Amino acid sequence: MLVSMPISNFLSSGRLVMALMFAAVLAGCASPAIRGQLSYDLRPQNERTDLVWPQPPDPPRYRYIGELVGEPNFVPVEKKDVTVASAVNWLAGIFEDPDPLMMLRPQHGLVSDDGRIYVVDAGRSAVFVFDPNPPADGKSNKEGGQLIVWNGREGQVGFNAPVAIAEVWDGDLAVSDAGAAAVLRINRNGVMVSHFGEDILKRPTGLAFDKRRGLLYVADTAANDIKVYDNGGRLVDTVGGPGEDIRSLNAPTHMAFVDDHLYVSDTLNSRIQIFDEAGQRVRGFGERGITVGNMARPKGVAADGAGILYVVESYFGHLLAYNDKYEFLMGINGTGAKNDAFSLPSGVWTDKQRRVYVADMFNGRIVVFQLLDAKD
Repeated sequence: MLVSMPISNFLSSGRLVMALMFAAVLAGCASPAIRGQLSYDLRPQNERTDLVWPQPPDPPRYRYIGELVGEPNFVPVEKKDVTVASAVNWLAGIFEDPDPLMMLRPQHGLVSDDGRIYVVDAGRSAVFVFDPNPPADGKSNKEGGQLIVWNGREGQVGFNAPVAIAEVWDGDLAVSDAGAAAVLRINRNGVMVSHFGEDILKRPTGLAFDKRRGLLYVADTAANDIKVYDNGGRLVDTVGGPGEDIRSLNAPTHMAFVDDHLYVSDTLNSRIQIFDEAGQRVRGFGERGITVGNMARPKGVAADGAGILYVVESYFGHLLAYNDKYEFLMGINGTGAKNDAFSLPSGVWTDKQRRVYVADMFNGRIVVFQLLDAKD
């Protein structure tokens, strides 16, 4: 078993090195941080209608906040002299970049306690960091935040096929890399701290962290089980196994750890499996079907402080909400490319403001909703 290694020993892991070197080449040069005020609603002012779910006459429970796509989310704090800047650019043969830095295939993310939003983008083999806080070299909040992209340049770690991200030990971050068949532990600057799981993991995807016990759960989709690692990158337990019976898993993907229970999207078994700290199944819910509330291909799973469990139904493109008794409450719309619809969504996560973030993968964005009322 290969445990985590310091960066000085990184070259000894040939398979991982080759995979990440290839990813770095594909990623291209890293862009400098893009600064500005973080804005969610990108619609023109005259099109900013109030989108809520469910529709009237039912009382609204969720409101559309906006979406995260990349560079367009950061509005410059100070407007430049457009006339002078345009003239200088024209004389130099430089024109505005028609292709702003955008996410391609966002899969999963999280919101840290300081408000940073981390998004794993499999299309760019990168992690996008939407930071609303002023940069370290800033003088005040008036200077806005910044967009940072970790893609393997400027001392940052490179990725091959990143899938999920979790906040782990000592404030570091863990990223599952299905292409490198490993978990990469990185710091808040995007620099590798260690890596682990090579030669054990087959296709790591979802991640969930147990803060109390300091254990990281890794969904191994190809092995049909969940592998558990400690702070040293050592495999300490395995949960589940291949099959279709009530205790087995079939292509597990995303996960969440809530109140000493692990929630697993048992994707090809079309259900959510729930395990306790000892790795014993305590229950499951969900069934195949074509009505809203059924699960054909569940992917993302998350819970908030209001006792609501969220599941992304990827095949039909719905965000499903359940209460703490796992009773279906409501769903938010189906496939499409509009503000109120998804196209092959993947991960889901929440923050302390009771916002819900959905990785709308084939629309290349994160859709953000606000929970309005947790009652009833």
